[in-house]
Amino acid sequence: MNSSTMDRMHGQAAKSSKPRHCLRLLSWNINHRRDKIEGCKFDIPDVRNIILEHDILCFQETKGAVSLEGFKCFNANRKGTNSGGVCTAIQKHLAAGVNRVPVPNCNDILIIKLKADFFHLDRNINLINVYDSPTHGSYKKRMKLENEDFTSTLEHLETCIANIPDTDDIALCGDFNARTGVLNDVLTPSSARNIGVELDPPNLYSGPIPQRNNQDMTLNSNGKPFIELIQAFNILILNGRTIGDLSGKTTCVQRHGASTVDYVCISQHLLPIVRQLRVTKLTPYSDHRPLSYSLTINSFNEVLHSNASTLNFQAAPKPFRWIKDENTGLGTTELFKAAQNSHSFQNTIENVLLTPLTAPDHITTFNRTVISIFIDLAKEVTYQKKGGTRFSKKKSINSQ
Repeated sequence: MNSSTMDRMHGQAAKSSKPRHCLRLLSWNINHRRDKIEGCKFDIPDVRNIILEHDILCFQETKGAVSLEGFKCFNANRKGTNSGGVCTAIQKHLAAGVNRVPVPNCNDILIIKLKADFFHLDRNINLINVYDSPTHGSYKKRMKLENEDFTSTLEHLETCIANIPDTDDIALCGDFNARTGVLNDVLTPSSARNIGVELDPPNLYSGPIPQRNNQDMTLNSNGKPFIELIQAFNILILNGRTIGDLSGKTTCVQRHGASTVDYVCISQHLLPIVRQLRVTKLTPYSDHRPLSYSLTINSFNEVLHSNASTLNFQAAPKPFRWIKDENTGLGTTELFKAAQNSHSFQNTIENVLLTPLTAPDHITTFNRTVISIFIDLAKEVTYQKKGGTRFSKKKSINSQ
């Protein structure tokens, strides 16, 4: 098969659906939704490529409402100012599995609940997106002058988390402008006494928790309150202790130096399903690095302990013999490739590609038809090994 035919086939299947076993999330202080020269940042190819690698996006400092093609966007923006702003965007095919949780009296926090039954999780996950302005920034200075009873973003966040049911989990991310140095975020007997919480509440992770590393050794005024907040609710920072970022890379690069102020934190109960966290490379469009992380969903554990027939497993074909003729120098591999260039094979593939894919069962039929075509072609040039039928442990493409 020539490369263009293969590309078209791959593209047609990819556009329809694909088996998914992880949820890919992004947290990024985008530093304004618009670029002064190139306009809307979300239309810039480099930014768009980052977006399309993820299912759920959490942006901070959007400075206005965000709208993205292919995503359902939830926005929270400050009134009477062009500063701040947070947006959480969900790919539209996942939008039925989420709902917004109200956050009273604060536009720096946005909470989206991921429904456990939709995402095949044990518990609901409350995804909290936060932008906490610098302590000595102009916005906070003005708010303190205008409001005698000014409530900080961390205080609002504490109230929000306290109102989340104990039966739910938390994924907390954003720009907290908190430099935490080497402070321990894991609750200890002494820290539990200091902040007045129980040391052994339910739903704690029972395994060993890796030590957190941090390339930013500085502790600022937001650092300790932030650490005490996540300790109080037994939330763990993923930065610096997760595959992909074991060293605790800095997340913000400015003229006066680099710092770690952007974090992804989770309930301890979620730790076993964290696959990775990456602090990705800096772009020209923000002084903050994007944080990309993923959570395991649709686990194979349930599949492997179920009856294969009820889950519509497809028998994997017996392997073929790929050998080379010592006299001619030609092998069955070369014959198989040559056969794909025949007019009859090309016509067969073209006809398959014209098949409309408008329902999930159409995708399964499409996949099996293509597999059958290639198996029949292989049988014309070689033979299969002997042995019993094997079953693939991978689900069919529409099984979820």
